[in-house]
Amino acid sequence: GSLSHLHSFVVTMSQKSSLIQFPKSVSQALAAGNVVRGTIRPEAFLGGAMTIDSEAARRAFVDLAKSLNLSVQEAATSAIELATANIVRAIQLISTERGRDPRDYVLVGYGGAGPLHACEVAESLGIGRVLVPPFAGVLSAFGLLASDYRQYDTLTRRFQVDETSPEVIDEVYRELRGRAAGRFAALGIDEAAPDYSLTLEMRHVGQAFEVAVELPPEGLSKLTGEELREAFSQVHLRAYSYPATPGKAVEVVSFRLGAVVKTDRLPRIRPQRANGQDPRRSYDLHLRGRTIACVGTTRTGLGADETLAGPAIVDDVSSTIFVPEGWAARLVAGASLEILREDRAK
Repeated sequence: GSLSHLHSFVVTMSQKSSLIQFPKSVSQALAAGNVVRGTIRPEAFLGGAMTIDSEAARRAFVDLAKSLNLSVQEAATSAIELATANIVRAIQLISTERGRDPRDYVLVGYGGAGPLHACEVAESLGIGRVLVPPFAGVLSAFGLLASDYRQYDTLTRRFQVDETSPEVIDEVYRELRGRAAGRFAALGIDEAAPDYSLTLEMRHVGQAFEVAVELPPEGLSKLTGEELREAFSQVHLRAYSYPATPGKAVEVVSFRLGAVVKTDRLPRIRPQRANGQDPRRSYDLHLRGRTIACVGTTRTGLGADETLAGPAIVDDVSSTIFVPEGWAARLVAGASLEILREDRAK
């Protein structure tokens, strides 16, 4: 995770007491900072199944707060703001610096801590809409269950391209395909189902680097040596801005086979609705040097047509969702939580 520290951050977990402790040697850490400012509630962590030592979290900031002449709450808030700035910078590297305006996108918060910081990150980027899927803390695990079956295989087989090359390529392709089908069969997957792709790593003889040349498997039976050289020349042109050198020998270095079996079953996950009891409670948050009242609830406690205005904390079994001032949350189709800036929520 993201850390701001003078010393290493270590979390120790006692299996007997299910207690998360923040060691005395820690000056400050992001997780401890959220406990101190109130955005992680110790009694609600992991659905209440695990207890956090909130006093130890506070002690983690004491030394650093003194050295910077700050209160413990201010030091915790500063650590979180620093982490947010680092996240914002990382997103800018893959958006703004590639010519994409992040304001045109929706920010998806997932993982255990993602929904905790998503709105603050979005605010810094000018993004007005955040989406938190159900069971956000285990979204990656859900993705593994819902994704297509994929496997890749490689084989080094070096030879110069000539008129006999298509036969060698077809032979290697059949070998790789047979290996892939065998692995799928071992998993109980129909070996006739995969979609295959074939990529050859090719270069001029004497070149230090190869280029990846994709060949459609269904066209291998009609492939000629000249067509193979032309396919290499086109990829070479895209990679180096000039085509392959006429008359200069070309070689194949290795093969890469991709095999994909598309799944037709998508697991559905929906949070259980609350049993009619109102889980709402009020408590204090320490934000930017001031203490403000905050409403706390659970995702399952939100009504279908309800809009929850920030500041608010929405506890989920696998994550915590922070709705800051100026933002409002509501449930949308698929049990996702949509959080909008107030200027967009109206």
